[in-house]
This record gives sequence, C-alpha cells and structure tokens, in this order.
Amino acid sequence: MHITLIGSTGRTGRHLLSMLHDVHELTLPVRNRAALPDTLSDRHTVIEGDILDEDVLQTAIHSDTDLVISCLSTDKQQLLSKVSTPLINRIRSAGGPPLITIGTAGILDARGETGKYRFETSESKRRSTVAAKDHLAFYHALKDSSLNWTIICPTYLPDDDAIRQVVFEADVLPEGVSRIGTATLAAFIADHLHDSAFQHKRIGVAEEETQRM
Repeated sequence: MHITLIGSTGRTGRHLLSMLHDVHELTLPVRNRAALPDTLSDRHTVIEGDILDEDVLQTAIHSDTDLVISCLSTDKQQLLSKVSTPLINRIRSAGGPPLITIGTAGILDARGETGKYRFETSESKRRSTVAAKDHLAFYHALKDSSLNWTIICPTYLPDDDAIRQVVFEADVLPEGVSRIGTATLAAFIADHLHDSAFQHKRIGVAEEETQRM
C-alpha cells in the first residue's frame, strides 16, 4: 500500500513511521529532511517543504496514493484550520483516498451535556480552548466534504515509547481513562488502517487504566 504520511517527524508520527516503513511504500512531506531517521529506506519518497505549499501537497498526494495519514498537531498559528481546505481539495483531486487524522478528545461529544463538545464542558480539564477550536475547524471541514475520513481523538498524550492495550469508542471518550502514550496511539492507528467501521467517525482512544494499577 502507498501511504502519504504527514507529520512523520512529530511526537506520534515518528513512532508511526517506524511501524509502517518496512511494510508500506511511504511518501513523506517534511519541513526538514534531516529530521528523518538515517536508516530510512531509499524506496520511500521524501518531499521537503511546507505542507501549506500547494506544490508540496500536489507532489505528496497523487493518483497512486492509497491512504493519507496526518499526524499534524495544532499550533498558535491555527495550522489545522489553514491546511484543511487545500488538503481536502488535493485528496479529492487525487481520486479521494481515505484520510486518517489525529484530533483531540476535546472535539468528541460530551457525555453529560447533549449537543456540546467535551471542550465546551467540565469534562475537559484544559483551560485553553484554542487548540480544540482549531481541531474542530478541521473536523467541520471534513464533515462537509465528500471524503472518506476518520479522526482518532486521544485524551492526554504524553511521550511514551511503551505500547499498551487501548480502549476506544466512537464519537465519545471511553469512561474512566486518563491518558494514552504516543507509541500506543501510533500502534492503534497502524492496526486500524483498513477499519471500515471507523469511516466518518471520531474515535475516542485511551489506554486501559488497569494496566498501570
């Protein structure tokens, strides 16, 4: 399978890259080629440049692309809001390969207040809503598109190389959870590249709490 992996040098993306590079043919748009591991096979395609650059997107996503995975995170410049339209348009122009992207638990539905997202209620522990609103803009753009998309929505996401068991639920966060490590999140995505049950859904993910008791 030919996968375009966006954000392959980030906290979760680097784990996902290590899990996919021996199995799939990858196209890797990156800002800095030097940030990629030296052991990366030359059968993969590296495109250096800004993901907001139209030429980079056009080269990275093409008619042979079977799947697009985005591990982009938000920033103070509203990156996700800015990239949503050009990314969706490019995927559509390339024939509409499926998109898996990482969101945040804040854009899942609140359990206690109907019609609200978690970040709008006391279910979210974060004081700032800036990041959640940026993720929400991307979610709304995908909902309004004709693409086949999935948003994996982790709760608190610390750097962690260990891989643990995961609990997940569509559109809400599983109850009684507190975190999911970056390697565990990457492994979950790698294990669900073809899960049709996830299409057009936000998937709330976390580690099983019993593993650390």
